[in-house]
Amino acid sequence: FNDFDGTVSEQTDYVIAAGNVVATGNLLENGHLEVVRFVDGTKAFPVDYAFRFKELYDGEYVIQNKRNKYLSAGENGHFALTNLDEEALLWNVSADGSKVIISESSMSRAGGKSILFSESMGGFGRYNTDGDAVAPSVYAYTSPTTAIAELIENDDTEAVYYDLRGNMLDRDMLSPGIYICRKGLEVTKVVIKATM
Repeated sequence: FNDFDGTVSEQTDYVIAAGNVVATGNLLENGHLEVVRFVDGTKAFPVDYAFRFKELYDGEYVIQNKRNKYLSAGENGHFALTNLDEEALLWNVSADGSKVIISESSMSRAGGKSILFSESMGGFGRYNTDGDAVAPSVYAYTSPTTAIAELIENDDTEAVYYDLRGNMLDRDMLSPGIYICRKGLEVTKVVIKATM
């Protein structure tokens, strides 16, 4: 993933992150986007966590997850998912330094809120910008050929293991099988055999 430069491309996948968390595209019961935490200065994002911005009007976007669901307005001012882009919320997207402002368009039927991360609520939600919630960072996916996209901050990290779907695993809990192992910039396939 590369840092978001403020230019939206409909052909690019994006990850929405804040601090050490990344949005997954799934909804929690409270209407917030579910998050996962990454560890040890290494940000590894399964491609399934990516979103697409689809332009419906000039500078007005809908946000689609990898399961082809769009973010729409849910109960109590939070999110819902819909299959139809015309039921989705419209968003304006702009860069502000390292943070990205994803705010509801004035054309959106809900209008006025932004996608922000709330630690107390445990996910990304729709908030007014005057609260304690944090604006996200957005990363653009650059390699369509890898199952796990990487943004490496430290090459001396411990090995991180993933299943073949890109889910990060606890290395102490691995059972016999095939895994992807990333250590720094090196990515390898690992086979763990049953001991007899």
